[in-house]
Amino acid sequence: MYHSAGVFVKEMQRLYTRLFLDSGMPPRDACDVSYYCSQLTKHDAQMKVLERLPDSQKLGMFLVDLSPFKDCAQRAHIAGQQSTHLLMNSDLSLKVVMFLEKLDFLHRTLESHPTTTDLLFRRLTVMDSLESRLDTILTVSGGQIAALYDVADRFSVPHKVAERQSFESSHYLVSSIKEVWIESLGERDQVVTEIQRLLGRDVAWVQAQVPKVLRPMVEQSLFLNGKSDPEKVKVALTETEEVVRSHVTKANFVREVQQYLKLPESQFKELFQVASRYVNTRNLWLLMADWDAKLYSWKHQSFESLDIQKINSYTFKYMEACDKLEQVLPKNTVVTVFGEKVDMMLRGRGVWT
Repeated sequence: MYHSAGVFVKEMQRLYTRLFLDSGMPPRDACDVSYYCSQLTKHDAQMKVLERLPDSQKLGMFLVDLSPFKDCAQRAHIAGQQSTHLLMNSDLSLKVVMFLEKLDFLHRTLESHPTTTDLLFRRLTVMDSLESRLDTILTVSGGQIAALYDVADRFSVPHKVAERQSFESSHYLVSSIKEVWIESLGERDQVVTEIQRLLGRDVAWVQAQVPKVLRPMVEQSLFLNGKSDPEKVKVALTETEEVVRSHVTKANFVREVQQYLKLPESQFKELFQVASRYVNTRNLWLLMADWDAKLYSWKHQSFESLDIQKINSYTFKYMEACDKLEQVLPKNTVVTVFGEKVDMMLRGRGVWT
């Protein structure tokens, strides 16, 4: 009798673990249609079990009260179902908003009449790829949303009616996009001509900025003096990198547009030489800062804990890196100061003093 009761309790525990125990929320990227179908099917199965489950169960001379178990399972079912509904609605809202934003972007871009190179180029590329872009949006994004609404209908999941209406009426926006696209194609040659004109202006501007702005920043004496304040150097390097990066980005964009239009690509040799000079200068100062940090660490370790072989390996790697940078940089005292620090290390001073 007691054995039967024990078996019954274990079976109920297994049932709860398998069907009602919350396994936690999955990552958002794992919440696809199959996930929601699986969860909602599980909730339906829970409901069927709860409907069939009696309030008590007679086991021989015992009457087992199942109401506490049933109440607990009921709460788990409601909480799990609400959680799935909430997650599904949140996912639907996000997908619908992104879907409509993608369509709106195409519509606004085709309708626009910009005056800058980047926005004109954006309009041109949308003109040229509209059919494939639209097909991807409707097939992939639209298909996922439609499938989720089918699941919502199948399992009677409450959802926002206005949001669904916005999605289902998006075909009007799609028709408008196609109409605007056909009209815009008549302006394509004009857009290309304007882009070419602006490209000439952009190339001239970038080339003029190299001697006027970039070279003075990259070749400033602060970077060539090994005794310069490291903090001032750090600030100056950061400021210089922002300027260099913005001009290199601009130049690469110009080359991308030229390549798209099958035009001769501007080389920007002086710009890329200056950019390379900056990278080498930055690497030299980073190398010295890294060396100083390691040297400080070694100084504050006990002699017994030092790995001499590892220290020697680091030292020769730093020397090799320093030699390579010295070959590509103009004469400066940074390499000299760095070399002196390494020499001190090799002579056994610096760590053991």
